[in-house]
Parts: sequence; C-alpha cells; structure tokens
Amino acid sequence: MAIYRQVHTTIWQDNWVSELEPLDKLLWLYLLTNSKTTQSGVYEFSERYACFETGMSRKEVSDALQRFIKAGRIRYNQANSEIMVTNWLKFNSARSPKVAAVIDKELGSVKTRDFAAEVIKTCQQYEYHIRAKLADLDTVSGDGDSVSIPYGYSTDTITQPEPSPEPTPSQNQNHNQQSEQADAVDPAPSINFYQENLGVMPPILMEQVMDWVKDMGNELVIEAITRAVAAEKGWSYAQGILRNWSKKNIRTLGQVKSEDVAHDRQISARGGFGKPVRTEKLPDWAQEGYKPPKISKDEHEKNLKILAEQRKQMDELVAKKEESK
Repeated sequence: MAIYRQVHTTIWQDNWVSELEPLDKLLWLYLLTNSKTTQSGVYEFSERYACFETGMSRKEVSDALQRFIKAGRIRYNQANSEIMVTNWLKFNSARSPKVAAVIDKELGSVKTRDFAAEVIKTCQQYEYHIRAKLADLDTVSGDGDSVSIPYGYSTDTITQPEPSPEPTPSQNQNHNQQSEQADAVDPAPSINFYQENLGVMPPILMEQVMDWVKDMGNELVIEAITRAVAAEKGWSYAQGILRNWSKKNIRTLGQVKSEDVAHDRQISARGGFGKPVRTEKLPDWAQEGYKPPKISKDEHEKNLKILAEQRKQMDELVAKKEESK
C-alpha cells in the first residue's frame, strides 16, 4: 500500500524555508517526505542513502543537516542513525485513535531515549491520546541512548511484531566483520573505469562513486557505467540505473541479468513496444495476385454511357467558361 506524506502549501511562505539555499530546500523536503518517515516524526536516517536519493554530495548533506540542527528544525543522533523532525506532530495530527496507536507502536522501536520522551511530551501537549507515558521509558543500555517501551495492546487494537532473538556474540562478531569488509571495498576499479570511459572525474562525483561502491559493489557500478556509455549518456544516467537496482534490492550481476530477462519478456509480450502495435489491413486491390471482378456486357455498356454523359457535361462546362472570358 502506498504511503503519503502531507506537506502544507504554506511551507513556501515560511521565512526560514524561503531563505534556504536551493540544495537545503531539497534536503528539507526530502526529510519530510522520504520513505523512512514515520507518524511520530522519528525515523532511521542514513546520510549515504540521502545522497543516493537526492543526488547531493555527502558534504552537502552533512552541512545542511548541521544548519537544520542549529535552526532547531531537527535533532540528529548519528550514533543511533536516528533523526527527529521537531515540529512534525504539530503539522501531522494524531487525534485519531488509529494514528495514536501507530505512534505507540513506533515508539517501541525508537533507539534514542530523548527523542521518545520528546514525542510523548508533544503528544501530551496537543492532547493526542497515545498510551505511552514518560514513566514507561525503560533504559536498556548504560549510556541512556537506547529506549524500549513495553505495551499491553490486545489483538483487536494493533498487532505487535514478534521480538527477534538476541544475536549471539559470534553473530555480532560476524556482522561486524561483514560491515568492515563492506567498508573496505576498494573503489579504484570503478573510478578507473569511469575515467577511461567518461573522462576526468570531479571530486564531488568521486565521492558519489565511492558511496555507490560501498553500497552496491564494483561489479554493479561498472555495469551501470557500461550501460551509460552504450546509451551515450553520462554519470547521471548510470546513477539512475543504480538507484533503480537499489530500490529493487538487486545486489549481484546475476540478479541484474534476471531483471533484464524479465524486462525483455514483458516488452516482447507487448509486441516490442510499450503499447500494442496497430496494423492496417491492405485493400483488396493492393493484395498480391488481385484480379478485378468480371462484369456482364450490359453492365459494361451502361458504364460506357455514364462515362460519355459525364464527358459531355464536362465539355459544356469548359465551353461556358471559355465564353465568359
């Protein structure tokens, strides 16, 4: 089911928004409408993924976030990868019991205690009838940054997800090793391939390529550049291909080939084009081997008389025209 986020039209009359630079406006709208946003205004945030979806560089995203924090528009816990839009609940009402139940559920997964407390206080201020209370906040880590809120909903209210089993130390170790390996991917093959095919790479694009390599790997980045070159396009075209693969959770060349086969089959089923091809039927006289129908002698003589009469009328009209001159 599609999820929609409302952005009030008066956003463009907001003095703070009107004074933002164009890229800051882009990121601000992204923070209000991206797919990770929640009903509570607190959600998981990745600077790298924000770069992918907005086309901004890592530095541009990071600098804009700092300006938003300074202006009091957001709060950002980088350690927990969580962001909170401070006035979210002011402009996104939670007076509906169903919406309030959704916020209660979301609070159960908020990692940053201060963010959860702020949401609860705001709901109390606007008299949104959520069940969570400040007393429910249960710190589960020594640094006070994580929070877990237990709820006792019945099955007719809202279904709670089953808790996932705690990872064993060996699982954590393996996960950390995999993360370190992902971060250690050498982007040199993709950078060299880019410069061999698309020319000198500006520093801002090098940063984008490196981020894509971390997320997708060298094979897919090189494949995307190859397709851009074949289409006589540039890096923006390749990046669009990578975004499409990322949204479809495609991470290997094998998955790319499977996607290509499925796409080709879909095109073939539609006659090779996006819409069915319309074909015009040739008239009988244009068909190969056409023979005119035979007519009787009487009908032939009748046709000759008609032609003679038409010619006579035409001659009379020409004569009248000549006389008029």
